[in-house]
Amino acid sequence: MEATMFTGWIYDHLKPQAAALKVAHPLMLRAIAAEKKKNDHIDADKICDCLRCDFLPECYMASTAIRERRRILRYRNLLVRQVEEFLLVTGLRILGLGCNRRLIDSIGSSDSELNLLADDTHSFKYDIRKTRDGVRLGICCYRWKVFWISLLWTMTWALAAAKALSAWDKNYFIFLCIPFCALLAGLGAFNVVNSLLSHTLTLSSPSELRVRSSFFGLSKTRSITLSDISSFGFGHFSHSLTPMLRLELRNPRDPRRSKWIEFARGTTEREVDAFLQDVEAQGFRLPRSC
Repeated sequence: MEATMFTGWIYDHLKPQAAALKVAHPLMLRAIAAEKKKNDHIDADKICDCLRCDFLPECYMASTAIRERRRILRYRNLLVRQVEEFLLVTGLRILGLGCNRRLIDSIGSSDSELNLLADDTHSFKYDIRKTRDGVRLGICCYRWKVFWISLLWTMTWALAAAKALSAWDKNYFIFLCIPFCALLAGLGAFNVVNSLLSHTLTLSSPSELRVRSSFFGLSKTRSITLSDISSFGFGHFSHSLTPMLRLELRNPRDPRRSKWIEFARGTTEREVDAFLQDVEAQGFRLPRSC
């Protein structure tokens, strides 16, 4: 017979009742593969002709115990892969990274169930609720990759500045290196803080909005009137194509140069539209960007 998906079960059933049982390799049966008319009767005749002329390409059939062990190992491999995917998604949610498609694909998982789960999540986390002060919207977008790279950058240049300060002995070249290293270390520290900022927007009255930015307990609150808000929604970083969720403010001195507050970076326009529809349905309404 020709090898198929269920050849092992048929082989085990026919082996006790047959004097000799051979299984043909399907890729080696060129006579059947080159035939234009194919059906079970013609295929059986071709196999019988090959067997009579001793041209049958026989394939190896492992014993029942080995095939059963292979089946168990394949099932074990499937369970291990599913557990790894579950732990991956759980770890991303604990770290506050969500489980968006770009992050999961970069790690290396591309299975259908995980991608379906990634389609229903946001690249940033948000929570909206009604309190005594008004409608409160919390937005959290932690960029851990930027955090660790910026932290390593800051420590490297801070150590370089410390070594230059300790080695300074009326050498003006080393003296000029100290503020340069300190400037680069300060730039890295700014990125460290900016990558782990969480924002809370409180719409306390029809004309006032309070924005609180916090970093591990350290917070700063800013009050903004709604007349100073130009738009709230999807936009791009200045002079680049980096997409982000931002609150754009009007600049009365120079209308061409507007200021904005960044809440999440690396988002998509469809994701921001779904986010705005969700928060507007619960009473948090701000002027949307065109």
